[in-house]
This record gives sequence, structure tokens and C-alpha cells, in this order.
Amino acid sequence: MMTQPFTGALVGSRTWHNGEAIALEERIPVYCAITANGEPDLFDEKPDAPLAAVYYCSQTQDYAVVPYARMSVFLESGQPLGADRTYYLPRQSALYFKERTYTLILG
Repeated sequence: MMTQPFTGALVGSRTWHNGEAIALEERIPVYCAITANGEPDLFDEKPDAPLAAVYYCSQTQDYAVVPYARMSVFLESGQPLGADRTYYLPRQSALYFKERTYTLILG
């Protein structure tokens, strides 16, 4: 029996995408952007004004997080991630977009 290699997942929190696990593809970003109703959501295609991109790298076994907007992506501790930089975070890290309500776990 062959097993598929792990290529990353974004796991919902109790307050956002509860009970969901969004499977990622190797080095293919998922984008977070503000929707028409003013709340962040996730997109497969790059929207006009993304807050951030997140993808998994199996070679290093971590996630790359690329914030595009200042003060839009935060670590669970509340530390903001600076815009236009790439951050490499380990599995099980939590991050949120704009407000703690919009928290995801890096599977």
C-alpha cells in the first residue's frame, strides 16, 4: 500500500473554518484576502489585494507565510509578521489574519 506524501494542510480553529482541514499542494500557495463583507477568507487563486500567501515545503517540512499587507498576519502570541517577507513556521503553529477570530493552525 502506497501512502501519499504530506503536502500541508490548514486546519480551522474553533472560531474560523471550524472542523475544516484545507489540503495544500506542495509549494502551491493559498491566499487570504478580505471579502466583500469585510472578513478574511481563503482563496486558491491570487486575489487583487491579498493579505498573505501560505504554502508548505516538504523538503524543509515547514510552512512559508508571505504577508503582503502591514499588520495583517500575526502569530498566536500577537506578534505581527512584517509585509513582503517570507517567514518559515513549523507545523502546529497558529496564526491569525487581522483579528484573533480568524485563526488557522498550520497542520
